Amino acid sequence: MTVPADGYFIGDMRQTPDGEWSPVSSKPVLSLVGLKVLAEKSSHGIYESLREAGRDIQHNVLIIGLDSERGAKDAVETIARRFKTSADELLKTPFFLYLEDYITLVGTENSVPRDIASLLKHPNFLGVISHIKDTCVKVFTSLGIRCYHLPTSSTEKDATRISNRIASLSSDRPITLVHWGSYKDFTDDNAHNRGMGIVNQLVGGLLQKKVNVRLLMKNATLQRNMSKSGYGAPALNPRAFAPFKDENSLEQHAERVELVTEYLAGEELQELFYTGDIFLLPSRQVHSASLTNAFSYGMPVIGSTGWGMSEYCFNSFNSLTGDVAEGHFPYHEIERIDGMYVERMLPRLTALCGDRGLLAKMSENTLAWYNSNHSRENHKANLHGLVDLAMSRHVR
Repeated sequence: MTVPADGYFIGDMRQTPDGEWSPVSSKPVLSLVGLKVLAEKSSHGIYESLREAGRDIQHNVLIIGLDSERGAKDAVETIARRFKTSADELLKTPFFLYLEDYITLVGTENSVPRDIASLLKHPNFLGVISHIKDTCVKVFTSLGIRCYHLPTSSTEKDATRISNRIASLSSDRPITLVHWGSYKDFTDDNAHNRGMGIVNQLVGGLLQKKVNVRLLMKNATLQRNMSKSGYGAPALNPRAFAPFKDENSLEQHAERVELVTEYLAGEELQELFYTGDIFLLPSRQVHSASLTNAFSYGMPVIGSTGWGMSEYCFNSFNSLTGDVAEGHFPYHEIERIDGMYVERMLPRLTALCGDRGLLAKMSENTLAWYNSNHSRENHKANLHGLVDLAMSRHVR
């Protein structure tokens, strides 16, 4: 197996695409020279972009990513064990805590336990970083600590290829819709939260209307997701005309559906995404890395008003949005609300696919907005400025 970029190596520890950590040598060593990004899900796109943006930072600084609902202290201790050291030793270096959702800081109790309070008062604690403004507001108003807002970025793209793809919308080629799950989406919740059932019905509706589209879809466990109540369109609407109703239906629409079930390295993934025209993510909440990556290719998003999505999706500008059910709703409410989303979104998506001139302009708007707000150059400048400011405030 070829291990991706050096973001998967920290000191003498190596992370595989499956997320497993192992020492390259018998004595793993954590080198704390320059900026280091450590997290339980260290290969996530958010952390990869942070490492790239902070590559030339001269300060010795840690950014500790919080990924689970167990809270900050558990994340620090887990990362310390990974490198066969202690939390006290790890935190001898000035550190930020990086999070998307407030709950990953304080845990499921939604209060501040004593052990986390002591972490926030640590003399080397520099503050919280988040790419979600609502999270920054929550951290500051609830805890009174510094929280730096840092917009995310994606990898650099080939602008010529993107421009040529947008220009080719004037031809009669199929419009490529993209619905992409994590390469580790081995749980039904991930497909459900990313709106797989909704996507199933939307694409089915387009195919039934003979709209000239094709679907590029990533799902590691499609067959299992189809059979789970609440996760595939059949469970939400047994009468739905949908390409994923069952294996026979999937085979029937094989010419219009390209299904990817395996992990793809960066270059292979980019090749597929260069063909995408519209990104489908009617999710329960924001998936920042997925959105910024889609926007970096100039793909408008079929999105939602779920938590955090308004940070990225502006209705009728770079996206079409609507209300979806929250994940904790009872099944009958999910069925009702998601059904209304499909009913309202299908005509809008049909119209967008039918007006290729409008789709081309929307794609250009999306790409320009990304380059102005989320480019790698901006991300790097913002992160460097943020670290310089925090370190100037730091009193040893």
